Amino acid sequence: MIENCVYPQTVTVPGNQSGAQQAGSYEARRPEPSKIAPAPESLHILVAEDNAVNQQIARRLLEKRGHTVVVVADGRATLERLQQEQFDLVLMDVQMPIMDGVEATAAIRAREQQTGDWLPVVAMTAHAMKGDREKYLAAGMDGYISKPVQKETLWEVVEDFGRKKRSAKPPTPPEMDKATRSDEHSGQAVAIGQVDASPSGYAVFDRNAALDRVEGDSDLLREMAAVFLENCDAMLDDVRRAAASHDARALERAAHAMKGCLANLAADEAWHASAHVESFGREKNLDRMPEACSQLEQAIGRLRPEMESLLEPVAC
Repeated sequence: MIENCVYPQTVTVPGNQSGAQQAGSYEARRPEPSKIAPAPESLHILVAEDNAVNQQIARRLLEKRGHTVVVVADGRATLERLQQEQFDLVLMDVQMPIMDGVEATAAIRAREQQTGDWLPVVAMTAHAMKGDREKYLAAGMDGYISKPVQKETLWEVVEDFGRKKRSAKPPTPPEMDKATRSDEHSGQAVAIGQVDASPSGYAVFDRNAALDRVEGDSDLLREMAAVFLENCDAMLDDVRRAAASHDARALERAAHAMKGCLANLAADEAWHASAHVESFGREKNLDRMPEACSQLEQAIGRLRPEMESLLEPVAC
């Protein structure tokens, strides 16, 4: 099963040695010049995220503010990297292979019981559902940001915790509330349990919204489209196999992987269709699986030419 998007063989990712690199670890590099006002302080940030599209957008948006970024793809790699160098903050995806973000954060806090240090950990989650705040707090997380990541919220939350880190001031639970509320009111994501509308009627692709999410970076948007196209058929195959075998858990995982690649593409129709499939898989609603999977395939079929058009040469 495809657990996350991987980089295509033919795309060169700016700042990397090779476009053939799969989703995983890569090093911090000097931030590119940007028209965005730099942050008051440059932070060294560890991003733990297994989805290649989300890796790219988090890295680029943070670099545009002057921060340096290292990316790893799972919780175990997070712990290993923290043994090797110092960071000001960790952005931690909740659902990752090998070791998830909640487990990794609990391990970080256990280490800190011995050292007396404090490292801010901010969760990144595609569905902030009832009870999640308590679960994240119990694991030792300091806040969370919903996906798809919005630049203003990302910068605000990261830089606020960065200031606290450098002033050696750990947050209190009410500050967790503040970070959560600012995220929830930004309209960034729909909790899976609240996905009730039919996927029909949503935009296939909103180019302007997609460009806004990447701060006008058309090269990054093309990279994201290429990652999606490279992985799309394999992810759909995973959905088909899970549905055919009536494996609700596998269907939930396959749809979640697809949704992760769609989240930042402003592909609302396909995102909602994948969210429906994920929801029905979680609820073991086998009767509605065929219809939901058919809607997802149709939505992806309409999205594919839109993504391909982004890769076409621009006329001079």
